[in-house]
Amino acid sequence: MLEDLVALNEKSSSVPPAVFASPYSGPVYWSDIYHQFKASPDLSHISRVTECTLDDFISRNQENAERRLESSRRKHEENEKLADQICREFRLNKLSIDRGWSSSTYQAALKNFRDFCSLRFDEMKNMQGRNLIFSNWTGVDVRGNVMLSVQDVPQFWLEVSADITWVLFAR
Repeated sequence: MLEDLVALNEKSSSVPPAVFASPYSGPVYWSDIYHQFKASPDLSHISRVTECTLDDFISRNQENAERRLESSRRKHEENEKLADQICREFRLNKLSIDRGWSSSTYQAALKNFRDFCSLRFDEMKNMQGRNLIFSNWTGVDVRGNVMLSVQDVPQFWLEVSADITWVLFAR
């Protein structure tokens, strides 16, 4: 079939180019499209992606960022109050969260920790006076901060509470 098309085009130059089936309303002449874009020295008709600078990005997104910051300000204040309440109630030195977590996740972690400590206060006494950080892993870091992962089952936090005594003794 390909040889027939080549022979047909060689014999008669007045024959219109081969037309192929198209999902569009009319025929598509591929040779015209190919020649339109083949080695065209001026490609200005093709839209180019402009380089985005920091100033451009800020000017386009500043209003949206300020609106989102204002809408989440109340939740951040609630989280700070809840963290302060938990620190006073369970005698923690400081309560914080790793960067990158949403304020909703932090609030859920705080409430879960408060409820768990209310039920198991005697077992969580080893954490008194410690810095507690909600992070992606559970354990004790090099500085002696207690790291708790929200992904872990809260009962696993009891093991960390028991391990704190060993970590402090090893220092």
